[in-house]
Parts: sequence; structure tokens; C-alpha cells
Amino acid sequence: MGDDDTPIFEIRESNLDSGLRGIPVGTCQTSFVDPIEGVHYVGYPVEDLVNMEEEDVIYLLFNKRLPTEEESNDFRAELAHRAEEMPTGALRVLESLTPGTGHPMDWLSTGILALGISDTTGDLRTDSMNLVARMPELMARIFHLRGGKKLQ
Repeated sequence: MGDDDTPIFEIRESNLDSGLRGIPVGTCQTSFVDPIEGVHYVGYPVEDLVNMEEEDVIYLLFNKRLPTEEESNDFRAELAHRAEEMPTGALRVLESLTPGTGHPMDWLSTGILALGISDTTGDLRTDSMNLVARMPELMARIFHLRGGKKLQ
């Protein structure tokens, strides 16, 4: 970083919502909280999404709309394909931790950071999809490693 004083972004009063008892907070493009109606993801009340397939809600967050049946099937297949390859660098980081120590969330944070370091493409959507697809296996491996089991 140089001595350049160029603003990175600008926040205007119109960008802020009044929340947290009058403390301004930023806005979010994918969700909002209404004090009466509750949490909404991309305009849908969470209550309408709780019985949907998880992948369809993830599709909604990525694409700002619910998938058709064909899109849902394609999206599931894409996530399954992306989940096939767990980067060995991330696994080595987790294997280096001492079983039984630390909080599981600390392990998860470490695993997510290790995934980002060992397998990043620089494309936000690709990296996000890879992370979402690999989370179930990451959590399962953390469960095994924290319990002292070796990975196969």
C-alpha cells in the first residue's frame, strides 16, 4: 500500500439502515430483518424456506431466485462434483492439530481458512461454490480428527 489517499468505497446516509436501537448499520443485498415479519433471504421469509432442500436455498442465495426442478438437479450435481476433491493442503493443516483440543468452531475456522489458502481460484463465485460444496466433508473430517481418528 502506498501513500495514495484514494477512497476504496463511500458510505452515504442512504446506504444505512437505522438498526440496533438507533445505531446505523450497513445494508445487505441477500437478506433483511423486519421487526414484525422477521428474517428474509432475497425477499423470501425464512419460514417459507425452512422446509425446502438446503441446496435450493443455497441456489437462491447465489442466484437471487429459486431454482426450477432442472436447475435444482443441475446445482446438486455441480456441488457433488465440486465436493469430490478436498485439497490435501487443507487436510494436512487439520491433521497437524492436536486431537481433543480447541473448540470445534476453532477447528472449523481453521479448516475454512486452510481451504481458502490451498485452493483458491481468485473467482469469488467459484471459490464460494467450492467452499459450500466441501463444508459437509470438512465438518465430518474435523469430527473424526478431533476424536483422535486418522483420516483414510
